[in-house]
Amino acid sequence: MKVLRKVYKDDEPIYHVKTDKGSVIRIKGSDDLTEAETESLLTLVSQDIDKMKNKL
Repeated sequence: MKVLRKVYKDDEPIYHVKTDKGSVIRIKGSDDLTEAETESLLTLVSQDIDKMKNKL
């Protein structure tokens, strides 16, 4: 997983992430989370997306 960029929309961070399988996804985050919590969130969501793509 690689974070490509972080942008703000309506005062909330949106992360553009490239998963290990090559999909590019957007994940809505929160500034209330710590850096470690944000990293964990992004990793878990990107892994879930990769698992769903395997089932297709």
